Amino acid sequence: MTKSVFITGASEGLGRCFALHFARQGYRVTAVARNEERLKSLVKELSAINAHQHNYIKADLSVDAGHQQCQDALEKTHYDVLINNAGFSYFGEFKDSCLNDELAVMKVNIECLMKLAHTYMKHAKRGDALINLSSLTYYLPTPVQPSYVASKNWIASFSESLWYQGRAQGVYVQGLCPGIAKTQFVDRAGAIKHRNLLDLIAVSPETVVSASYRALEKRKGPIVLPGIADKLMAGIMTLLPRRASVWLMGKVGDMAF
Repeated sequence: MTKSVFITGASEGLGRCFALHFARQGYRVTAVARNEERLKSLVKELSAINAHQHNYIKADLSVDAGHQQCQDALEKTHYDVLINNAGFSYFGEFKDSCLNDELAVMKVNIECLMKLAHTYMKHAKRGDALINLSSLTYYLPTPVQPSYVASKNWIASFSESLWYQGRAQGVYVQGLCPGIAKTQFVDRAGAIKHRNLLDLIAVSPETVVSASYRALEKRKGPIVLPGIADKLMAGIMTLLPRRASVWLMGKVGDMAF
């Protein structure tokens, strides 16, 4: 029987890479994003990989109506895997930011993810899987992104709890915590002083997605760190006092942004 995957934020970046990777593994893909032209292009590319009937849902996940579209789809159709990938960030001083922008981060990164996870877990069958995109910032406090970092910490902790609860249900839950990936994500979050500094430590989306998929196959979790560098940075930061790690990452942020 053909397996299926539901992916939010699928029109570009990690989401698009997830869609292509799962299609290569024989999955039928349902892709969710706001940009319909990119979604149509993605579905065409997926159809060239395998002959399944791939679909897309044009939805804005920063509003309740978009959440409901996805919840309705998850209620109507069974998916073997749900990938909560959609998310975004802003860099800078919190006091200088637009409060509505900060609230929008929480709307997409937390509220939407929670709604979709709840709907999915209610109907999930033994063997199904939920992948939530957290971040390496779960281990690296990053003061230049206060709302984003708080949301990603929430996602990691939430995923750990669902991983434990899902075991009795036979449902695997993964909290994926990648570092900086070479996508459009950083460019959209704000001006960058030293882009070459970030490029030095950034990894390819394919590296992140391949690590996630390997962990999915092995049912490894609850937290997945995609690469050696990510594991190393996370390990070092856990050895430091929290105050020191916040200060250090704050200085790094001041240099880059």
